Amino acid sequence: MASWRSCRLAGWIASLLMAGAGSAEAQARWVPLGPEGGTVRAVEVAANGRTVYAGIPGGLVWKSINRGRNWTVSSEGLRGRLLDLRTAAVNPGIVYALTTDGVFASFDAARTWSVRNGLGTTTLPRRPGPGVSELRALEVAPSSPLSLYVVARPREGEGFVALDEVYRSQDGGASWVRATRGLPIGFSPVEELFDLAVDPSRPQVVYAATTRGVWKTTDGGGRWSSAGLADHRVFLVAVDRVRPDLVYAVGTVGFDQPRKVFVSEDGGRTWNERALLGASTLEVHPTRAGTAYATGFFDGAGLVETTDGGRTWTPVGPGLDGADAAPVQDVAVDPTRPGVLFAALFFARGTDPGLLQSGDGGGSWRPFAAGIVATRVSALALEPGNPGAVYAGLAEDGVHRLDVATGVWTQLGLQGQAVLALAADPEAPGTFYAVALRPDGGLGSGQVYVSTDGAATFQLFSDDPQLAAKADLAVVDGKVWAAGFFIDVLDPATGLWERRFELDTREIASAGTGPATRVWWNDTTGLDAGGGQDGLFVSNDAGINFARTINPGGEILDIALLADDPHAAFGIGATGLGTYTSGVVFLSDDAGTTWRSTPVAPSAPAIHQVVLDPAEPERILAGTVGSVYESMDGGATWINLSRGLPRGALITELIFDALGRLYAATDGGGVFRLRDRRP
Repeated sequence: MASWRSCRLAGWIASLLMAGAGSAEAQARWVPLGPEGGTVRAVEVAANGRTVYAGIPGGLVWKSINRGRNWTVSSEGLRGRLLDLRTAAVNPGIVYALTTDGVFASFDAARTWSVRNGLGTTTLPRRPGPGVSELRALEVAPSSPLSLYVVARPREGEGFVALDEVYRSQDGGASWVRATRGLPIGFSPVEELFDLAVDPSRPQVVYAATTRGVWKTTDGGGRWSSAGLADHRVFLVAVDRVRPDLVYAVGTVGFDQPRKVFVSEDGGRTWNERALLGASTLEVHPTRAGTAYATGFFDGAGLVETTDGGRTWTPVGPGLDGADAAPVQDVAVDPTRPGVLFAALFFARGTDPGLLQSGDGGGSWRPFAAGIVATRVSALALEPGNPGAVYAGLAEDGVHRLDVATGVWTQLGLQGQAVLALAADPEAPGTFYAVALRPDGGLGSGQVYVSTDGAATFQLFSDDPQLAAKADLAVVDGKVWAAGFFIDVLDPATGLWERRFELDTREIASAGTGPATRVWWNDTTGLDAGGGQDGLFVSNDAGINFARTINPGGEILDIALLADDPHAAFGIGATGLGTYTSGVVFLSDDAGTTWRSTPVAPSAPAIHQVVLDPAEPERILAGTVGSVYESMDGGATWINLSRGLPRGALITELIFDALGRLYAATDGGGVFRLRDRRP
């Protein structure tokens, strides 16, 4: 069989060269398939009260212009994993997004987005020093929609203490200046800035929550001074929108003491302790003095409210309370209808709605997320001989099936459990294997389950406490190979496990049938010991004997095989231990004897998923955060096929069906299919 260096695709490549690589990239687009539901990270209401924005962790912003009856994706130009959203209180067309790639602004109600001067983890306006590693908070002045403040954490370098800093923009983020003078930074590595709050009528008056109490500036960050609670670690600060001298703070004395609410009624000159409250966010009501909301864990309540300036706090429910309620991550109030509230749910399970609305000030709640896709999909599987269905393992809610023709999703087995891996037995129709966390288990409790009824129900294979937790699996000639702290092999006919290797294993894959079946797995022990490289092992006799291949170097995060090629195998990873700074694909066309590496792009992050096109062996697809890269010439050149994907969501699975359609699973954006119009 010809190698990757051959010209099997000469006709296609010639047409591509004539049309231009950019043309092929532009024509390819990912189409979202669902399922609906999942975590919503942030919710904001525009000044007109009609437009609602919902931000999901995967980097998408959903927008409704009719108070939630319909939702559309509004993320053109947005990059990175979404951290927060902010609307302008006096301009309904301005909205800002804080992501892991920086501060983004839209001045046309989220139709388009632009990064504001590259304020982000790699291109923050630099002072002498190693740059920035994290953006922590973004605030917009309520009375001045172009006045912005952001907390940035510089990247640590050798001999450098990481100090949080404040940057200010007065032109909507087009330019930024450092606004840190006087803040308590530089005293020790543990000094931090956690939160900011801007006075509702004076954009130059700002409060900061720090490890040394509350600090205040009256000149837009030109000079800061202490505003009380100096012996407290203050995590949150908020200013009443009607009474500007009413300031809330949440803090604690020391590292292990409970959080308390403190209130100042004189702009930070004096403070009074009001309540014991472990809040994670604070949101003030836009029109009602003394009314504020706190989110967090409050003995079964996800949201509490004060209407008396912080003296008393009461649960807001029902619908946001009870043992099964997801905690509230963000809350927003309609400025035109003061009794209308929105709650964004943290870790909404599976296809549960991640956004709720109340029309009576929190007395009752209803789902408000119909049409929003924020689902975390951890695995995909296809049933042999049935291209009309796609099976998805969800990170929070079991297995779901997509009917490709109708677009309808159906919930199947393992409901409420986190699925880590999913595979169909190619020789037993209707038989699926899954690795899932037990309902009573934590991250280390992955166990192997089996279904013989098309994934409708699953049974736990073994309750043996000696069977170590698993993270991946492969079906090899009817036997199940499970990877984890050890490699164990299950014979379904007997129900017995056989321990084959006592080595920590991340990935396992197989191809072919019969005695020549190839089984591959990688040994992560070197990584765990600080060695910085994975070892890759291969068997060409269905797992009877294994040999270690020449180490390609770096971490191997996935293994892809070509079913009809006895020699080709692909391992992927990133150079350097745990850094994930470069997207590299390692390639071998001689069963792992020799390897070569190909970077997919100069700035690409680590590649986590790779797949080979069964119809075109020199076509390689490599998935990373928010992007899928494609090579049509065995890795010699790559183009980025990211159009339509959530730019901050990790690609967790890539898979071809029998008709050649490519599906991608994402961590926070659901399932996508590539719509490809190439010749």
